[in-house]
Amino acid sequence: MLTHPQSKKTQASTSYHYQIGDVVWYLHETRKVGVNPKFEKAYDGPYPLTAKLSEINFTTQYN
Repeated sequence: MLTHPQSKKTQASTSYHYQIGDVVWYLHETRKVGVNPKFEKAYDGPYPLTAKLSEINFTTQYN
């Protein structure tokens, strides 16, 4: 009987634990009307993490 390896998505997914002081990029999830997404910036940053609110929520410092 042949067994199938784990899917690539399962193998590639990792969890990362951020700490205060790490620098992160901010993802723009909304798009502007009338602007081609190809020419629009997808990310802003990098911004340092300043405070940990929970295991997955942090605040960042915008300059």
